[in-house]
Amino acid sequence: GQGDQKVFEAQVAKLGDAGLAEQFDHIGAPDRDGKLEFFRSIDVFSMPAVYREPKGLTILEALASGVPVVQPEHGAFPEMLEETGGGILVPPRQPEALAESLAKLLADPERVAALGREGRIGVAEARSDRRMAEQTLEVYENYLGG
Repeated sequence: GQGDQKVFEAQVAKLGDAGLAEQFDHIGAPDRDGKLEFFRSIDVFSMPAVYREPKGLTILEALASGVPVVQPEHGAFPEMLEETGGGILVPPRQPEALAESLAKLLADPERVAALGREGRIGVAEARSDRRMAEQTLEVYENYLGG
């Protein structure tokens, strides 16, 4: 957004200074088809939030697309990956640990594929709309006495 434009431009400038501008693509806020295309185009995904992310919808989208994730061990991420598999947790606010985990994972295509499958299946089983409806019904039945 407009409020983040200066921060965005500063980060793009840093990439340019490091000689990495050619390796950066800004895709903005894609629609559903754009998100699916994006996830099909990558091997691993990370959204290293410095704050305790309460929802992690983007992580679920990556996992549902069969893309393994590397995430900080805080917020919703530990529970999410425990339920679904498909990812690696790293200590928060430690970019070196994040970079090391990403590099190790990218160097092991078999593990990437296995985590991708595990995440896709895990989301379908633990975080699908059907499962959420079943869990909501369980809460109602519990509080309404069956």
